[in-house]
Amino acid sequence: MSPLDSERKAHLHDHADLVPHANFSHGSTVLGHSLSLSAPQFRYAASGELETDTSGPDFEECVLPIIIYAAWSMNLAEFFKGVPTALNRLQSAGALDSSASLVQFVPEKLPMEGFNRWILQAFSQHAPASLAEFSRLREDHTGDCYQDVVLLKVAGGAFPAIPAAARAILDYYTPQLPPSPWSSLGRAGVTRVLFETRPNRAMRQLGGMEDILGECAKRADLECRTHTFGNHTADMALMQGCDVLVSYHGAGQTNAQFMKKGSAMLEVHARDFGTKFLWWSAFWQPMIVMQTNFELFFWGLNVEDESLNTNSALEAEGLEKDATLNARDRYVTLQWQFVEPMLAKIQAVGRNATTYAELTAGHMAHVLYSWKDGALSLDPPIFCSGECGKELTVDCRPC
Repeated sequence: MSPLDSERKAHLHDHADLVPHANFSHGSTVLGHSLSLSAPQFRYAASGELETDTSGPDFEECVLPIIIYAAWSMNLAEFFKGVPTALNRLQSAGALDSSASLVQFVPEKLPMEGFNRWILQAFSQHAPASLAEFSRLREDHTGDCYQDVVLLKVAGGAFPAIPAAARAILDYYTPQLPPSPWSSLGRAGVTRVLFETRPNRAMRQLGGMEDILGECAKRADLECRTHTFGNHTADMALMQGCDVLVSYHGAGQTNAQFMKKGSAMLEVHARDFGTKFLWWSAFWQPMIVMQTNFELFFWGLNVEDESLNTNSALEAEGLEKDATLNARDRYVTLQWQFVEPMLAKIQAVGRNATTYAELTAGHMAHVLYSWKDGALSLDPPIFCSGECGKELTVDCRPC
């Protein structure tokens, strides 16, 4: 380990909340960006594991293990667009059933993330396992019977397939969902708004929430609450009753896929992220909206006022040098004077896909506003939808 690595680890030990990934002992960069994944490693069978009976093993009751290799398995959004979409498509085509055992390759023998197990469980009757768990040497040399093993390499992902995969996961877990926490559920004329609070305090935090919730409480047509994603069944129950998700650009937005069709996402952009670094902020969620024929409606809000932006802890501590990531990760203070009119615009559209499509006609599916110098203004189109490919691409012609 280099002296710089030692210094950074010592620093992060004193600032545990700055660590984006809980398992910091592996060979990634400090900030969790640009991870270099090693290839899956396989071992030879131990002598006690080899079949010595010349009559051969009985494979009638065997389970088929499918070892899944996918990059960025520790990121919910990246994992979701690749793995459950592939599994759902295979099952829908009859090429895979729930009797297969799902095994996930995780680099450096790290443990699986909680959401890995939660997602994989929806597609198998067996408990998911990491490759390390699956391949461990059993002292008694006993275990399940495997005649064949399939290695499934998931490259990229498919935006159009995301809603169907989310519905499959939701269908599986619906019997386990707790009661909805929304007090206004079933009451006509109420818009339920969820503000995401991210668990990593080092970046992308929304300020001013006490004032926002106080103002919202004065309105009979709004119910607002904050939430940190992480308890998956509670998250799904919450999102089923949510009309508008207000969040930063990030993996937590994946939970929006458990909202009902025609719900809205309001993505908050810190200074420069939605104006200077356009391709990233305008690409991911709007592309999903466009390629899924408005399953959800995307709205963006660029908060450009200097006074409402604060450097993230990562930037302040000098741990992040990339200008794009710094812009993405800044803290933003929300104010009712621009949150309220944005919610009013979303309410005016409601779940009407035709009205939303008219707003986005001629450019990629998004409605983007900026708040600067005390004024809210509609931003011009960034990418023209006619020039955007149907798969993962940012080769869109600027409008």
